[in-house]
Amino acid sequence: MKWNNATIAACIILQVITSCNKEGDIPVNNVDGYSPIVLDAQQSASRASIPDGMHDNFKVFAVADIGGSTSVEMDGYEVWFTGSEWSYITDSQPLRFWNANADHYRFTAASPIEAVASINAAALTLSLEHNNTASALYALPKKISNADFGNTVNLQFAYAHCMVQVAFAKTADSDITVSDIKLSPQSEITTKGDISVSYDWDAMTASTSVSSTTKSTPALSFESVTIPSNTTDAIISATKYYCIPDAANTLQWNISLKIAGEERSAAFEMTETWQSGKRYTYVFSLKDNKPKLVNVITGDDDFFDCNDVIPGGDFSVADME
Repeated sequence: MKWNNATIAACIILQVITSCNKEGDIPVNNVDGYSPIVLDAQQSASRASIPDGMHDNFKVFAVADIGGSTSVEMDGYEVWFTGSEWSYITDSQPLRFWNANADHYRFTAASPIEAVASINAAALTLSLEHNNTASALYALPKKISNADFGNTVNLQFAYAHCMVQVAFAKTADSDITVSDIKLSPQSEITTKGDISVSYDWDAMTASTSVSSTTKSTPALSFESVTIPSNTTDAIISATKYYCIPDAANTLQWNISLKIAGEERSAAFEMTETWQSGKRYTYVFSLKDNKPKLVNVITGDDDFFDCNDVIPGGDFSVADME
């Protein structure tokens, strides 16, 4: 089974249990008409194997719709993976219970916690910055009806950043090393910004817009690439940059690098408009030892595809393409 729902990056499980049967658990039967909401995320047994762009913490906002009125149930609760489970219970974040009188619950969430500038039932704002570590994530809208209280709630997250990669192609009789690889904008681009996510609970959609907070002209530096002899394949650098989607990008860029120690550079145009959750691989030919942009491969959905991933189930890097 190939799970290709657009922009799904992670599955955070809000597992609702209707009874507690271990000694010392809260006596649910003493809370008339309610059952506890326990947050749980079943990902990989080893946190170290979680792919890029996925975090061990998130912030969640939940409201209950009750007969035309709204009750805030989780006001930006911080949820952390601690040891072997997800936990939110602190002195300021008490255990929450489902309201059996509610018509619906609505959940919004984002990760990591420190990137969340604001969050409520209608919208959230994430502070983004160019980096080569991971993307911020925002949850797609999730509404749970009264009839489904007590079932597992699968929150699906989308990437807020876009990903930028480079690849190089050259046919030669011996291995060629390409080093000191840098992509540099010729004028300022947005390197820090805010992405605003608005939720339409009737259409069950999320829309985004990006505003610039900082502009600069930094070079994006990539790890060296070794192109094997007599190959026509384009070899991708291991470096991945998570960039701000277009708020104020520029078409004109430069590439500089060394081919077997020889310095080379060229100008090229960024004709693709960067969008959240998209992967852009810039492929350069090194024919005659001159870098030339020949193709831009755009990922249709996410930074990676998940194979045989069951919502709420375990997975590891081996499941990723």
